[in-house]
Amino acid sequence: MMGMIKHHSVFKNTFKLVCVSGLKIALEAVNQKPKIKIVLLGTPAEEGGGGKVLMINNGCFKDIDFCMMVHPSPVDVLRPKALARDIVTVTYKGHAAHAAAFPWEGINALDAAVMAYTNISVLRQQMKPTWRVHGIITEGGVKPNIIPDRAQLSYFIRARTEEELEVLKERVTSCFEAAASGTGLKIALEAVNQKPKVKIVLLGTPAEEGGGGKVLMINNGCFKDIDFCMMVHPSPVDVLRPKTLARDIVTVTYKGHAAHAAACPWEGINALDAAVMAYNSISVLRQQMKPTWKVHGIFTEGGVKPNIIPDRAQLSYYIRAQTDEELEVLKEKVTSCFEAAASATGKLR
Repeated sequence: MMGMIKHHSVFKNTFKLVCVSGLKIALEAVNQKPKIKIVLLGTPAEEGGGGKVLMINNGCFKDIDFCMMVHPSPVDVLRPKALARDIVTVTYKGHAAHAAAFPWEGINALDAAVMAYTNISVLRQQMKPTWRVHGIITEGGVKPNIIPDRAQLSYFIRARTEEELEVLKERVTSCFEAAASGTGLKIALEAVNQKPKVKIVLLGTPAEEGGGGKVLMINNGCFKDIDFCMMVHPSPVDVLRPKTLARDIVTVTYKGHAAHAAACPWEGINALDAAVMAYNSISVLRQQMKPTWKVHGIFTEGGVKPNIIPDRAQLSYYIRAQTDEELEVLKEKVTSCFEAAASATGKLR
């Protein structure tokens, strides 16, 4: 007998428990000791990693005459029905910009991904009970103070038949395309035809956004033999005396409960739903924000596999205002968005 052990918490020990319990009940029923050797094996990388293939190639089933897989379920199923399935990866590409200095110069790819996620959530009211559409955010931005120029979703689409699957895929594709329809790509390049009379060294700064890049460069001698150094921060306008905003960095983690997204999604509590709701709530809040207030963030955790209801999701946000007093007011409003999402979806924050 072979027990498959899933990566997510709800199935992590269930496979082993089901196998051992079932074996114990069977042996007690016949009231005799088995005359055969029984081996219990867990399967690594079961969800999408080809775990059993790896085990076969490495000789795990050598000298085993009979093998059975046990999959846990909230109900007993004698003849389980397999659903037709398609796997979709959707990548949105926008244009990066500094999220506090000039966000209007950017095209936010993460906005499109969140809109697609929300569109599919709304579509579920019109889905058949046997249809399943479940996904995660695999790329949700690099840093909270950079408008994401790339975001990616991974989705599983399932239906009872191939014909129904095609119908469902068309509707889901419309959700993805609708989110993308409002986005575009704009790049402006300007050349300056002037030859300098001195030697000018142009250095880019690695790990600039939060990684202490210039400190690393100093320690590694990048500025040796340089007489004058000037940092230039790009901006769409010339600013003689730039103003610095008060800032706070917030990391919000939602914790739910994992479940198989196709077999028994009702057993799970989707932490990613809460994160998306918080993102949307802050987007709606912007209508009431002062022009000098800036709130921008990314998804740092958006799920493990599309067929697992995410039990954990995480957002990273920067909150900025002109004064510390205004920052406290803004933080209170943003915190309400985070808490409302947790309350509405049953998450722990």
